[in-house]
Amino acid sequence: MEDITYQLEHFRETARHLWNTGYRALYTSFDEWDVYDEYKAVIAQLFRVFILQPLGRSDCVEQPDFEMPTEPFPFLFVETSGEILINERMSWGNRWGGEVNSFNEGEAELRLIDYYDFDLMGTRDFEYYRVRITRFDNHPHLVGRDALVRVRYAKVLHNPEIESAIDPPVGKLE
Repeated sequence: MEDITYQLEHFRETARHLWNTGYRALYTSFDEWDVYDEYKAVIAQLFRVFILQPLGRSDCVEQPDFEMPTEPFPFLFVETSGEILINERMSWGNRWGGEVNSFNEGEAELRLIDYYDFDLMGTRDFEYYRVRITRFDNHPHLVGRDALVRVRYAKVLHNPEIESAIDPPVGKLE
């Protein structure tokens, strides 16, 4: 597998800067949600240019909402250990945390979905990768759940042998 962490960091820094110094300043002139929607469309294209095209993945299906995609990229793996915030679906929405809050290296397999920031409209850092758990040795009941892991302690690997689309989708919850 090929380590593409540097490329993801380049994209992250570009997306952060574009939001924090560009689009966010437009709130005074336009509706903030319209500005946010415009930003999402632009960064989806940036992700395609910065990440997918260099990997030869231009055929990858476009996510309908780059910041809230429903499926992980099946060929992008996140390697890390330590803190993990696992999504718990509540009647009122989502909560990040839960019964398991850490894991050891090699204990879980995580596939990249996107970057995550708790504040959609303020200054953004994209401190977390949002991932899908596709294997969790000591907690198999968590397979299929989304989780957050800190970008600074992770690396992203590209597996060129995996096709762009997997049927059924990786770790999809029923």
